[in-house]
Amino acid sequence: MSPEAKTELVEEIVQWGLTIWHGDAEDFRSYWLDRRPYTTVVNMLRSDDGKMLGTTTLKYYDDHYDGKDIVVVKLALGLDPMHRGTKFALRCLIWELLRLKLAHPLKRFYLFATLVHPVVYKLCCDLLSDRLYPYYKSPENAEMQRMVDHLAEMFHLQKAESPYPFVYRDKFWTRETAQASEYWSASQRPEVQFYVQHCPAYYCSRDCLIALSPLRLTHVLPLMVRALVRNHLDRRRRRKARLAEASAAAAAGAASAPEAGAGG
Repeated sequence: MSPEAKTELVEEIVQWGLTIWHGDAEDFRSYWLDRRPYTTVVNMLRSDDGKMLGTTTLKYYDDHYDGKDIVVVKLALGLDPMHRGTKFALRCLIWELLRLKLAHPLKRFYLFATLVHPVVYKLCCDLLSDRLYPYYKSPENAEMQRMVDHLAEMFHLQKAESPYPFVYRDKFWTRETAQASEYWSASQRPEVQFYVQHCPAYYCSRDCLIALSPLRLTHVLPLMVRALVRNHLDRRRRRKARLAEASAAAAAGAASAPEAGAGG
């Protein structure tokens, strides 16, 4: 990609990002033009007319931690609220992480992210299960928190005013309607409840959950397959439900229609 094309693409992402996140345009540009990662992979979801609807970004950083060379995979997800059910981010993450581990099976990779919305935390739980820190079923892990502290310093992240060590402050936070925040607050999903309980003001502050997980193929691959199968089954169930609703509506319409030839 030419420098001109890269600049144009970054500006498009920045302007789109300002529609779904609160934040400063210069901070967005600095994030996208950061030269510290040795590789940046961006996947984009677009509508048929080319309008940007979502992005997944993976930035790869070399690091040395606890006497070992590691690669930190910095994750950022953004999706128009109307298209969250498309599983776009899940598909992108599954195939990119699979490609990564197959290409470099002996390297130590760690996924690291600031999660500014409960739906992203739920996605990480689906993809990483109990390897994720903090995991809603057993959130305490002193060893992982020690690594989080190291990476938070590396990426200049500040802790939030929270009693929980895994709540931090990001530069950006989600644009959320009151109706949407009420919906997530009322969700019965345990992952979403965990997020909202620990970041109750996520929609009106910079507070967010941190996320850290080792990426090992023997653990991640079965979870990827399970997530894909569940996604396929969910689509089938929704399709059947829509067909059932359409059939019921058609039957109701036929029952209420006057018989042929009737009338005064």
